[in-house]
Amino acid sequence: MFYDLGARYITTTHNCDNVFATAASTVAAGGEDVGLTEFGLEYVKEMNRLGMMIDLSHVSHQTMRDILDVSEAPIIFSHSGAHGLSKSLRFAPDDVIRKTAEKGGIVMVTFVTRFLRPDDPSAATIHDVVDHIWYVAELVGWDYVGVGGDFDGTPVTPLGLEDVSKYPRLVELLMERGATDAQIRKFAGQNILRVWREVEDTANKIQSKGQKPNEAVWEGRKWVRDNKNDPRMFRDSIGRRIPTFSGDP
Repeated sequence: MFYDLGARYITTTHNCDNVFATAASTVAAGGEDVGLTEFGLEYVKEMNRLGMMIDLSHVSHQTMRDILDVSEAPIIFSHSGAHGLSKSLRFAPDDVIRKTAEKGGIVMVTFVTRFLRPDDPSAATIHDVVDHIWYVAELVGWDYVGVGGDFDGTPVTPLGLEDVSKYPRLVELLMERGATDAQIRKFAGQNILRVWREVEDTANKIQSKGQKPNEAVWEGRKWVRDNKNDPRMFRDSIGRRIPTFSGDP
């Protein structure tokens, strides 16, 4: 349904586990890193078949490795960074970055200060972001790095990256370190467009083999009767609604 409505990528988890996989926040809180679940494997297969990009930002390190092992298509980290520079569990370790590049994916560097500088978020600056971009580029090349500031997801950004008007300065700093025009074009957008195209190409190949939509069912789901008074904007409908069913949160 979401694909038909125009969605072209899904972040596999957010700040909690779900039926697909373990989240980085669970591990940070001392929980077990189970990685990808059996139902999560079905999710990966269907995302590949549809031609939707799989986003590994927010997932645990084991989940990253598990999905990279089974996905037929490149994956993305829409807003992440290098664990080799910052020991945030939200960021990708070197082996994961290498595997992402081997599969044609992309690591897009975020501006979230508490991930860039877990020791002192208030000290994060534009130079920390440049460091992460440069780290990924030097590790695997400029074909596999991008930018994912997360302006819509964080209330605090590094000094020098207060809003989108600061993007030109970010590019200037990268060029001052030695990045070429061609490398900047890849970083600024060509890489993510290439990944998107390759994900769609993979889907076309899968569908051409006759693979049908995945109809796997989450066996652990529990159904409960929902008698909430939603939608609350239609007060005159309270008491007249037909009972519906929804899953546990």
